[in-house]
Amino acid sequence: MNEGINRQLDTLPVLPYVAHEILIALNGPADDLKTTASVIGMEPGLTARIISMANSAFFTGQRQVMAIEDAVIRIGLS
Repeated sequence: MNEGINRQLDTLPVLPYVAHEILIALNGPADDLKTTASVIGMEPGLTARIISMANSAFFTGQRQVMAIEDAVIRIGLS
């Protein structure tokens, strides 16, 4: 049984370096949204998904979000 678990652990994808940097930024000062947004902005796929989420009907605002900083402010860090 342990052999099956070990094989599964060997196939887990490695987190990109950016994911580590994002976790560090999120555990930093709560009022440092600009730094957190700039770290998130290093990962284009994640940036696109967050901006898309910020423009969704759930988070809709008066204007469309085009920058990661604005998206993070609209969505929040929780």
